[in-house]
Amino acid sequence: MSSLAANEPSEYGFELLVDASGFASPVEHALDAIHDAGLDDALVTWRGDRIVLHVDRVASSPVAAIVEAIGQVDAIPGLRVVRVSPLDLVGVAEIARRKGKTKQWASLVVAGKRGPAGFPAPFPLEHLATPMWRWADVIAWLDHGTKPSVVDIERSALAMSTINALLDLRKFDVDETDRAALAPLLRQAHGA
Repeated sequence: MSSLAANEPSEYGFELLVDASGFASPVEHALDAIHDAGLDDALVTWRGDRIVLHVDRVASSPVAAIVEAIGQVDAIPGLRVVRVSPLDLVGVAEIARRKGKTKQWASLVVAGKRGPAGFPAPFPLEHLATPMWRWADVIAWLDHGTKPSVVDIERSALAMSTINALLDLRKFDVDETDRAALAPLLRQAHGA
């Protein structure tokens, strides 16, 4: 994530862990429902009765990107987002963007024609149209390169922690009394 002016769109990557235990059809049919809900920017994988959506979304902030995607998933009957985490997969274009270089530079690096030998192997997902790599592997290989700014990492981590806390609250039956009791905390969090 790059440091950008407030509300300037940027691309944010994250994963949504989705509980599919309430989905009426076989979980494989969820792929169509996910695409129909507007999540065509998501790569879908499965872990048992859980779906993992690897999302790359352009938005004004990480919170806006994540909340929009959660809303799209939650609108699908039988699917419910239970967790959000940072996305670690990057393609050539994202490697270039994060490094502040051209796509041509990243293509040469990935092909082993620039930089030291031994660029990391792509992430092993057969259904990917283009190869993807774990960002942690790429940055470790580049080592001397520019790492994501501490501000961006902290902002993203705070956003995900806050959203995960709210997702955890959805597991409990919060009545009107509890909502009223929580309201001052939410107002304080917003500086009101």
